[in-house]
Amino acid sequence: MIEVTQIHKGNKSKVDITKTNRQFTAPTETGLYYYNVHAKWEEEIKGEAYYAFKVAVRN
Repeated sequence: MIEVTQIHKGNKSKVDITKTNRQFTAPTETGLYYYNVHAKWEEEIKGEAYYAFKVAVRN
């Protein structure tokens, strides 16, 4: 399970992740975007991780 939240100009939105390769596309609008990623797996090894990063989109 992977959940990604995008924060841009104070607005939070859930980001769609592709099922096959677990990727998402960066926005095209110029600005700073902050992301929170929550990954959890329950297979042979169980685990959970949280990541945060920002992306600067420039034209």
